[in-house]
Amino acid sequence: MDLTSFLKELGADDQTASVVIDHVPDDYQELLDLFHSDYSLFLKRAGDDSASLLSFCLRYAYDLRAEYEKRNIPHEIFTDTMHDIILWSDEYRTRHGVPGLDEASASWLRRHLLLRLFRLGSLQFEEPELPLYGFWEGVELPSCDRILKVHIPASADISVNAAEESFRKALSFYSAESILFICSSWLLSPDIKTMLAEGSRILEFSSLFTISGTIDDRQAEERIFGEMLSDPSLYPERTTLQKRAKRHLLSGGEILSGFGYLVRPGSFCH
Repeated sequence: MDLTSFLKELGADDQTASVVIDHVPDDYQELLDLFHSDYSLFLKRAGDDSASLLSFCLRYAYDLRAEYEKRNIPHEIFTDTMHDIILWSDEYRTRHGVPGLDEASASWLRRHLLLRLFRLGSLQFEEPELPLYGFWEGVELPSCDRILKVHIPASADISVNAAEESFRKALSFYSAESILFICSSWLLSPDIKTMLAEGSRILEFSSLFTISGTIDDRQAEERIFGEMLSDPSLYPERTTLQKRAKRHLLSGGEILSGFGYLVRPGSFCH
């Protein structure tokens, strides 16, 4: 498969494919070595060119096909995982008018390219560094065979059925009888529960988790409104959630992200 066909398989449109092919770095191999050995220097070399960052990530993903095959990882998991590069490029294009990646999104996608993060069904999973630090310190968690971070890609199906199917796939993929799944997201925010209608998929998804606490960030505003503004009166009101969230913020309230956990299958944990 050539690079153009690969890009189409991942869902890249003609504009994205053109940017990628036109900006494959001449010093690709050197950048690849820095990507592994000195990531800070890699960003100094490539981080100021959004098109080159996108091209590097997708060219590297193209080269990773052989490693996935060597590890007997199904091709569907490969394409689903690497499709995240296209999603982040599309988000960059929404903000700037052209496909690309900024340093923050490229650093996030580094997890995919180093085979630390995989998309299994609608959700992504990543093994965290242990012991857990930050807001997880002091939280009493069940003991299971493995701990996995859960990430929710843009436009993911977060229905209960889809989520549970992803958890089942994770148990199989990681060859575990029991997994403690941990998640931090605006979707787990206790503050948005009163803003959502009964039967909301966000409510159903968050109800799967035991909520352990909140995080003082503004991720919810970025996801609900598409940006973070210092003046909440400037936020749009195109959806019911936007209207309710804006009213909540204007009244002096906050929308803090939540973090929590669940275990599957629970009978194997203690």
